[in-house]
Amino acid sequence: MQNMLRKFVVKPSASNDIDMAMAYYFSINADLAQAFLQSLDRHLDFIKRYPKGSQLIYRETRIKFLSDFPYGIHYELRDDQILIWSVWHMGKSIAY
Repeated sequence: MQNMLRKFVVKPSASNDIDMAMAYYFSINADLAQAFLQSLDRHLDFIKRYPKGSQLIYRETRIKFLSDFPYGIHYELRDDQILIWSVWHMGKSIAY
């Protein structure tokens, strides 16, 4: 069975999370910011290829943890879309 091709929809909250993480890592070192972005891209590619391959954490919300940074990608599957809700630093609390 082939995976349905779904379109990524990055919500404004997730874009903001990514911008904040990039600014933080860039303030330390440009190479570190680039490594974060590459890691994020790899994990988003995993989600696209295996949309149900990540842990279900709340109702329809799934999380894919980055293996080399303390972040988790929170997302939902909706028909032909993958909604990216947040890219959350795992040291912060989150309210559902």
